[in-house]
Amino acid sequence: MTKVMTLLALIAILLPNALPQKTTTPAKPVGTALLTGKVFAITKGGDVKPALLAHVYLFLSGATSGAIFNESLIANLKAHDVYEAKLKAVIDDPRLADDASYKAMVADLLKTSCRELLRDVDKEISDDQKLDPKLFGPAYTAETDETGSFEIARIKPGDYQVVVRGQAGSNDVLWVEKVTIVAGATKTLKLSSVAKACQVE
Repeated sequence: MTKVMTLLALIAILLPNALPQKTTTPAKPVGTALLTGKVFAITKGGDVKPALLAHVYLFLSGATSGAIFNESLIANLKAHDVYEAKLKAVIDDPRLADDASYKAMVADLLKTSCRELLRDVDKEISDDQKLDPKLFGPAYTAETDETGSFEIARIKPGDYQVVVRGQAGSNDVLWVEKVTIVAGATKTLKLSSVAKACQVE
């Protein structure tokens, strides 16, 4: 036994890297958290379409300008849903069953308004990022990979709204989700509920 120990000691002196080295993984900074997620859309046929290279934004909720963006976004989505419902009611009106050209015009209005809504969201995010991002822009940003996955590290605890903009299949899509971040924890999201989807032009 003594000879074996002496031999090991000699090996350790001559070849310091010969013995297994203890490795440590860097710890997350105290008081922060990790957010991972996957963003995708499910078609009417049941196919899963990942959000390829989509932009992920985290807006802090509460009494901040982030909350103003959140309220504005939700209000715009609700207003658009009401407008969209009215246009669909016109298309489905039996009195217009024989008026194909008028129905086509209304259907085109539906597509245009959807694209305009998404352009407005993109513009608002872009305008906020031109200002002081600590006060106006998203608190954190990331980009999804080819599978729709993303990761954001060192997030401060709090309530956030996750806003994702990108393509899924043949659609230009907006995803919106609320998330609470707890210090020291890892939160995993699956964003599949689409807030708005428009056919790519």
